Amino acid sequence: MKRISLGMVSMAALSYSQMVSVAQAEDVSAQEVLGQETSSREIIVLEQIIVSVRKRDETIQETPASVTVKEANDLGNGKINTLEDFAKASPNTIFNPQSGPVTIRGIGSVGVDGGLDRQLGVGIFVDEVYVGRVAGIPKYLDDLERIEVVRGSQSTLYGKNSIAGAINLVSKEPGNELAVSAGLSFGDLSYRRFTATIDAPLADGDILTRSFLTYTKRDGYIANSTNKYDEADVDSIGGRFSAIGYFGEATAVKLTLDYEKTKDDGGIPYVPVTQALQYKSNLDFEPYAESWRGGATLKVEHDTGSADFTSISAYRAYHQDVALDGDFSASAFLGQAEFSDQWQVSQELRLASHDAEGVPEQGGLRWMIGGFFMHEDYEGAQQYDYAALSRSVWSSNYLDQTTDTYSVFGELGYYVTAQLELTGGLRYTYETKEGEASVTSPSGNFFFGAASTVSASPSYQNVSPELSVNYQATPDVMTYGKVGMGFKAGGVSQFIDAGNTANEYDPETSINYELGAKTAWFDDTVNFNVAVFYVDWRDQQARVNINPLLPTLRAIRNAASSHSYGLEIEGSALLSKSLSATAAYGYQEAEYDDFKDVIASVDYSENDLPNAPKHSFSAGLKWHEEISGNLQAFASSNYSFRSSYTLDSEGAYRQAPTHRVDATFGLEWENWEASVWVKNLTDERYLKGYFRSSGMDFGIAAEKRTVGVSLKSHW
Repeated sequence: MKRISLGMVSMAALSYSQMVSVAQAEDVSAQEVLGQETSSREIIVLEQIIVSVRKRDETIQETPASVTVKEANDLGNGKINTLEDFAKASPNTIFNPQSGPVTIRGIGSVGVDGGLDRQLGVGIFVDEVYVGRVAGIPKYLDDLERIEVVRGSQSTLYGKNSIAGAINLVSKEPGNELAVSAGLSFGDLSYRRFTATIDAPLADGDILTRSFLTYTKRDGYIANSTNKYDEADVDSIGGRFSAIGYFGEATAVKLTLDYEKTKDDGGIPYVPVTQALQYKSNLDFEPYAESWRGGATLKVEHDTGSADFTSISAYRAYHQDVALDGDFSASAFLGQAEFSDQWQVSQELRLASHDAEGVPEQGGLRWMIGGFFMHEDYEGAQQYDYAALSRSVWSSNYLDQTTDTYSVFGELGYYVTAQLELTGGLRYTYETKEGEASVTSPSGNFFFGAASTVSASPSYQNVSPELSVNYQATPDVMTYGKVGMGFKAGGVSQFIDAGNTANEYDPETSINYELGAKTAWFDDTVNFNVAVFYVDWRDQQARVNINPLLPTLRAIRNAASSHSYGLEIEGSALLSKSLSATAAYGYQEAEYDDFKDVIASVDYSENDLPNAPKHSFSAGLKWHEEISGNLQAFASSNYSFRSSYTLDSEGAYRQAPTHRVDATFGLEWENWEASVWVKNLTDERYLKGYFRSSGMDFGIAAEKRTVGVSLKSHW
């Protein structure tokens, strides 16, 4: 282990946003290819992205998986600020805050109509720590080194199994020199944003620290004609502190603390779709949302001499409280609300062989074994009643649940030849839950049914295998094939089932098949990667009715099975020393094989899966040019397209095809940077949330066009 162990990833992650590598041409073979003389001419190639998708540092071209990565210079105003922005750059990926919230290849999880126990289908990891609930996911992607999304089930390498894929949020490491940076942004809708960062080495560089603070505020973009206030505003503050300490040449310890608080209306004014797409609302009930989330992580890395040991100990928690209109009209009739509190502690241990240096030899082995434990404590309720009453007496549906997850996992890779590697992995998971659901109604209106309390203590076991083969056909062409199983445990929902019993549901699984190739062309100035896939989603957890007359009476069942198949293509090209381009395309067919809601007498079989557009496409251009002396100009633009897709199982309403354009232009000089940016340049109107009730479509529009300016400086 090198002394900079914990900082290796960020220091090795070369600037993909500039996508240019300029080196002195001392490699004769490279110059012969380019037809240059053996002098100090410059060779310009695409820089390689370093990722840790497989829990070791390797380039994205070496990773046998369908992966999208965005680095630090891709983040910020006019670029990528949230997971919703990031999803637009990843093929066959949709972000919908009212469901998954992330769906990959048509595979996600039960939406908000499924109640409180919403387990993630796509695992979200913050510095390798699994985030157990939707409300615990960071709202803003601040001070990150990069974001990685790996599509397909994750069976053996992550602390928590995932049926659809994983998103890794990797924060920036502390620098080894004293440095300060600050940024200010202003835009329409009274948008203002402030960020500040301090890198401060201590103890003669044996301890490196980084502190980050951010504040964001913006007025709402939806005009309310009833109460004359603007809805969908933003008010958020957050920060992160990290410190790395080195103990000799073999041990490094990193402590990270993070916190984020938001207080706004949650962006949840559901109105009829035609009204929503005009950025208008007439709701009488002023929505309210307050939440915070954060945690602490202690990571220890130690080189034993023969293997690398990693320990990740973490605590995370969140609180959320939301209230909104319950009848979705201008009448003061019904109100609804939800609150929840969650905390979790987790421990992950890994022991891995040293990464081989240079070209692996025939008969070479690499291996990794690990263990994972997580305890989660969750408490929450949904409320629904007459708006004129005090919220304290509203009818409520409670869930109090604890979960303990234990797993052991391992992976073994064997080089049959220097070019051919066979890999096998296995995970065993044992999960126990204790859940208590209850219905109360101090008002006496019993919107969730009769008062009752039920409980259950189920447990689940699973063995998830994964097999893959990788073949390095040439230095520039790698092909792979893999098959793996994803697993998501069952649970106890907040709903009271028929017969006044606890609503228990079983685990669901996915089997993922994938073939792919990673290629480089024209002397490493073009990368072209492709993957084809088939996913079999079994025992799918879904919301169904248990009373045809009361839609608030529902339950979770393993009621569905589905499949999806398609392809993903991603490429990048260096068009000149100053100009680069990226593009990605996804195609998928995703539908229910069998899904019947017997009580509601509805058959969804052969319907499209929600949040699964057949076509997805994104493209970006980046330009960086020296104007004179210390003055440089830069610009970037990003375009994304999603074809029409459904937003629920019924499919009565389809999201229209959407085209989204974001752009930025700026200047850099000495320690300063100024830019002008625009998001949603064409003011494309589409929904970010939807539900159907009594034959009517209700929704929430995504943000309208916003324009602003930013100023940054560093010392």
